[in-house]
Amino acid sequence: MVSHGCSLSRPATCLAGLRRLAISSPSRPGSTITTAGRAPVAAAAAATAQTRAKSSHLRPQDRGVLVRLLEDVPKFGRQGAIFRTERGRMRNEWFPTNKAEYLTRMRLFELDIKPDDIGERDRAYFPLPQVIEVVPTPKLKPKPMSTPAPKPISMSMSTPKPKPKPTPQPQSKPETLSEPAPKPEPIPKPVLEPLTYAQIYSLLSNDAPETIQMQRRLAPQSRRISPLVASRPKVNANTPDLPLEVSVSTDDVLDHIRGHLRGHLDGRPLSLKPEQVRFVNLPRGVFQIKTTGTYQLEIQVAQLHPIVKTIEIGTDSKSLKQYNA
Repeated sequence: MVSHGCSLSRPATCLAGLRRLAISSPSRPGSTITTAGRAPVAAAAAATAQTRAKSSHLRPQDRGVLVRLLEDVPKFGRQGAIFRTERGRMRNEWFPTNKAEYLTRMRLFELDIKPDDIGERDRAYFPLPQVIEVVPTPKLKPKPMSTPAPKPISMSMSTPKPKPKPTPQPQSKPETLSEPAPKPEPIPKPVLEPLTYAQIYSLLSNDAPETIQMQRRLAPQSRRISPLVASRPKVNANTPDLPLEVSVSTDDVLDHIRGHLRGHLDGRPLSLKPEQVRFVNLPRGVFQIKTTGTYQLEIQVAQLHPIVKTIEIGTDSKSLKQYNA
């Protein structure tokens, strides 16, 4: 092997060794490999150099999915247990057979589950087998068969007794077809006259309450995920502009008024449409209230002067407790 101006204790035996030799050898006047010629060789060596893969032991491991058991499962827990399990087991085994359910954020809020309620898998749980108690039936002793005693045979000649003559039965009279009883005539329902506009206006002005009070549950809020995030201020029943889970529409207001005036209608309908009700505090075209607070309400009956009512929308103590949690 020809060495271009450099001595080798051991000749190169592979292509990578030749590339390193060509890159490390300095250029001399008598050498055929120059600095300009070593640049493509260095680029090819860098392209074919082996790189080690990144370590994966620092990657966060998948903790699984949060589930709640719907029945007793051996080696996992009894019915109602809450813990994390592998996604494949839940997707392929438990969820298709209705053995467990996923605990999403909305489901956690509906069941009022707190972080302290989440446990771990119980590997030592085994349901006890059902013991069926068998009650032995008492054995009945068979009764001895009694043979009748033989009748004595009399050798005397006896005359046969005469048979009694059948008594004639009285002939029954032919049944006469009776006419069916007449059906009772249905009682006609009284015809109720509809309410006039003047009567509706009088009921809304005099009998309907001036302040309509309604309650709704508050919309669930996202929980804090870090202690560095500032906590929300506590709210009470008088705090305005809290988001509602279900909004209040003009149909809900009319149903509330009809229920209050049920004793004054005598079974007659209160013919009012949602288009005749308007929220003064909201822009025109908006027929729903989505936050708590006090609002003004206008009810238009025909061409008469509109009736103004006040509606107060609040919430209950249970919903406030869940909102502040």
